[in-house]
Amino acid sequence: MTQDIDNRLDPSPIIIDQFAETLWACAWAAWNDDNPEHPNHVNVSGCEITDVMPAEPPEARVHAVALYDRLSAMNGYQLGQRMRAVVERDESTLETLAHYLVMECLGSGVAYVDDYPDHDIEVLSYLETICDDGADLYVSGLGDTDIL
Repeated sequence: MTQDIDNRLDPSPIIIDQFAETLWACAWAAWNDDNPEHPNHVNVSGCEITDVMPAEPPEARVHAVALYDRLSAMNGYQLGQRMRAVVERDESTLETLAHYLVMECLGSGVAYVDDYPDHDIEVLSYLETICDDGADLYVSGLGDTDIL
């Protein structure tokens, strides 16, 4: 299963889309859980978060690109190659790996290695997402690209 992954300066839309969706889903879900009385609160019981969350704010893609660039730098600007090798080895998908890489950076959720063999992709260990009023996304832990 070979999927083209572009270089660091032009990352695959599949990776960026999944990074953005996962960053937003995690931030919004935490906000939603913390604000049960807010008029924008959604009962997510029995639901897939991505099916009930509001549309991603534009800044989700900005943060996704920044995260891709940061992970790429941490991995010798070989992130695309490493991700392709992992999904080919594991018969996985870029969407799955990208989702789990974000979750690993956030230190939350199920890790990729819970379902697949370990990978050699270095991840951040201090990323945090924050949702403001159920609509805006802030990410800290990306260094100079933090938008707070």
